[in-house]
Amino acid sequence: MFTAAGRVNGKAADDVTLSAGSAHATFTCDAAALTGCLASAVSVFATWNEVTSLYNVALLHDSGTDGGSGTDGGSGSTDGGSTAPTTTSIASLPFYPGVVLVSSAAKTAQGLQGSTSVPFVVLDQRQNPMAGVAVSFAGLAGEHLVTLGAATGTTAGDGTVSVTVTGGTQPGSAHVVATVRRGISATATLAVAGAPQITVVSSTPAVLGLSGGTASLTGTTTFLVADAYGTTIPEVQVGFSQSPALLTLGRTTGTAGIDGRVSIDYASNTGSGSTRVTATITATGATAGQGVVVQGAVAATITLASQSSSLVLVSSAAKPASGLQGTSTATFQVLDQTGQPLPGALVTFAEAVGESLLTFSATSSISDANGNVQVGVTGGTQPGAASFTANIANRSGATASLKVVGAPLLSVASASPTTIGTGASTSAPRGVITFLVADVFGTP
Repeated sequence: MFTAAGRVNGKAADDVTLSAGSAHATFTCDAAALTGCLASAVSVFATWNEVTSLYNVALLHDSGTDGGSGTDGGSGSTDGGSTAPTTTSIASLPFYPGVVLVSSAAKTAQGLQGSTSVPFVVLDQRQNPMAGVAVSFAGLAGEHLVTLGAATGTTAGDGTVSVTVTGGTQPGSAHVVATVRRGISATATLAVAGAPQITVVSSTPAVLGLSGGTASLTGTTTFLVADAYGTTIPEVQVGFSQSPALLTLGRTTGTAGIDGRVSIDYASNTGSGSTRVTATITATGATAGQGVVVQGAVAATITLASQSSSLVLVSSAAKPASGLQGTSTATFQVLDQTGQPLPGALVTFAEAVGESLLTFSATSSISDANGNVQVGVTGGTQPGAASFTANIANRSGATASLKVVGAPLLSVASASPTTIGTGASTSAPRGVITFLVADVFGTP
């Protein structure tokens, strides 16, 4: 990705595909169309895989003439129709990284930068770069945060000159002053950071799911590399790991970006449980970790498996020891998204809205190893036709029906024949009487 104040391939930013390890882009800067191109120089940033670099481009402006007078305020001297360039200003240019580490924390080979190059550009009265100008470098008076690689330098053909700045023993905000003749100067500011630490910035989502469920299968955790004072540190190499191995990590290493942040993407596999994703600064071993939960199979459906009775007596008539049952046991089964029995699911029980004919042995229960859950349903004080449901979260429940009847009454339903004979009688010698057990409403 190339970005700049001008245009990269005709755009403010453009992605360019690597070819043989290189990426090329065309940079243009039209001062008439873009105010950023009125400056003496602009920076072109290139970012690949979180690693950023920049290149400062000097902008040459039309030198023109001083009106063709060929004079210098009436002095009589001429310069062939143009005024000789003179140094009028010096400016600091962007540089990266803008942070160096204190000497005790710097490990350049492992990405912990203790030095950086700070550039300046010298301009003439027409804001064009000037070559061959002597520039002196110094720290701000009273500061002792950095050391400079040179006390002086000379501008190159593009008007730029740079000095290497190395962090000292103390963290803070350092300043480098570049001065040309006649006291014209510019100041560049950079951060001197302490030893890098790493912390978790964000992690989303908190819970992953498995294929077939409703939870997300992928997540991202972002870490921040900074010192103890919160100064962000770019270009730090970080390794990623997990324990136990439950996820598929998108990568095992990364580099902190210009904002000090580095992220790891991951996805659930086939197992459920919890794991810890850890980011480790390669050079120091400093770590930060984030717990990630993978929710296992999720409750998808629930069905009524069996019911010991579809009828119970009102509480005042129930006498279980005498066979007058006041309770029915209902068994429900919970299945996961693949149709397999699901243990450990929470099931809640409720009577139909507006009914008050039943009481439950529990308002909720957890499914067993076979996905089954049972509840005892007892008749209340009033008879009637009742129904109740067993529910799992965010899914339709299973419904069961139950009749609640009053105290049993005994009546003759039929007798056949109504007379029987004895001895030589021609009437049938035996008969059958059928009795009906029902409540006062005729419910058998």
